[in-house]
Amino acid sequence: MCCINGRFFKIMSVLLLAVAMFPAVAADKVKVAMYVDYGARGGGAMGWAKILSNSPQIDLTLIDADEIRAGKLKEYDVLLMPGGLTGDEYKTLSPEGVEAVRKYVAEGGSYIGICAGCGLAMNIKIGLRIVNCGNYLNTDRGQAVLLVRITPEGAEKLAVKPGIYGVQYAGGPIPDFTKAEKEWDGQHTVLGKYESSLGKIRYIKKDGKTKTDRHPLMYDYPAMVFATYGKGKVLISGPHPEKHETTYPIALGYIHAVTGVKCEYVAPELGRRPIRVAFLSGAMTGKNAFRALIDLYKSPQLDVYSGAEFGRDGSLDHADVLVLPDGSPKNYKARVSRESSHYVKRFQDRGGIVIAFGEGTKYLPVHKNSRVAESWQDLKPAILKCFE
Repeated sequence: MCCINGRFFKIMSVLLLAVAMFPAVAADKVKVAMYVDYGARGGGAMGWAKILSNSPQIDLTLIDADEIRAGKLKEYDVLLMPGGLTGDEYKTLSPEGVEAVRKYVAEGGSYIGICAGCGLAMNIKIGLRIVNCGNYLNTDRGQAVLLVRITPEGAEKLAVKPGIYGVQYAGGPIPDFTKAEKEWDGQHTVLGKYESSLGKIRYIKKDGKTKTDRHPLMYDYPAMVFATYGKGKVLISGPHPEKHETTYPIALGYIHAVTGVKCEYVAPELGRRPIRVAFLSGAMTGKNAFRALIDLYKSPQLDVYSGAEFGRDGSLDHADVLVLPDGSPKNYKARVSRESSHYVKRFQDRGGIVIAFGEGTKYLPVHKNSRVAESWQDLKPAILKCFE
């Protein structure tokens, strides 16, 4: 018995020495390409940039339509299409880009579509046709935190507990598997269903007029769906779990559902009184806007959040800085008005700083508290210099 124990301890010593000499090789990170071209914008896109750039298990790359058309998707495990406008995302991709995404998924790539990206995946006229569903109802539904029940199957796929969660909804599409323009053999699983609905539903008519009705249209309809297309995996989501930290585990669960990799979010450490930065997310477009955003996220001196409506939503009331990023003229023109100028002027008159770069410089107010950053790399230093 003594001899056996002695031999056991010798073997264990050798094994421990081997582990010490040859540490385990860390698993490769999940390579995620996030679409940042025209059509992808808003606080949802900001939220995904924050989550993905602060997850140790994820290697984030920003990708545009030109790179998708050039075949770059094959270098990545996942394509993430964030919120914005489905029609703009579809048009920006062009037929060549649409076909490139379809081929990527069919050959084994993974696709995650949020809100507009969810609609883009559908089997509709302006869709990629990689999920065999249509949109339940084309309405202007508005925004609210809605209850979503994660099913047992959804909990397993997402690596979260089953049950009811409050998830931000922002007028996104509702998958309807009774509406599709053609059939195929792809399988789908509903991961979560709406347990609540918005009170007022505004029906948009072709003549521009609207009809308001009250009806629990969203109850029991899919909120999140996992599907297959060819050899690939697809996850579509009407609501935005990336909007609030309480639902970040669901957002990262989307990565788990299509890759099997459990990811975590590591919150940036902030100082006791960080500089509050409102980022005009509704106007942002392109790599430079997102590069600047991710650079700001990584500073412990800055607390960055979405300032999507030029202060009309109260987003400037507690801000120190408003950033007008590089973006599209169309997005800016839709937001600049006499009313928005009033809010920005009031913000600057009380000491707030407005800093712009790229396209944003064209909309910079004439004011003593206006600043210009020559490039996206200069944005963070310009902000910090204002508060030295």
